Amino acid sequence: MLIFLTMIDSPEDRSKFEILYYKYRQIMFGAAVRILKNDHDSDDAVHDAFLKVADIIEDISDPESEHTKATLIVIARNTALNMLKKKKRNLCEPFEEEKHKTRTENISETLEIRQCIARSMHSLPEHYRQILLLRYHMGYSANEISEILSISTENVKKRIQRARGKLEEILQETEVK
Repeated sequence: MLIFLTMIDSPEDRSKFEILYYKYRQIMFGAAVRILKNDHDSDDAVHDAFLKVADIIEDISDPESEHTKATLIVIARNTALNMLKKKKRNLCEPFEEEKHKTRTENISETLEIRQCIARSMHSLPEHYRQILLLRYHMGYSANEISEILSISTENVKKRIQRARGKLEEILQETEVK
């Protein structure tokens, strides 16, 4: 828990995070176990989910609300599903020396691309950055984002479209430089 708290700046948000952690940890674990069928992997999923919660803690207004509970369960569920997909993908791919070499050569290139995207994301207006993080980093659907942000699903889809367009513009500008 201390690891999570070091990621959070304000004492108010730390207190809010502690409430969330102790109140919803077991519920989130249960959601993860139903998907992963394994306690160890479920612990990892809940840990990863709380890392995501720490990133959005300032957006959570009432830690005791049903909306917050639902949001945390969705985060845990999506994290577990992503872990399951990754696990299945790794089981399906045979290990070949050539593939391994190609992957390691591409790691630095991929890291460089991710860093460029991260820098560009910080250039976006807050409402665009927020919607892209909810959609692509946290894996929420348009309907779930609609509930979280209290806006229509169509508005969510339009914001995602505009945010992606703006991000693409920023990336093209940095590519030119």
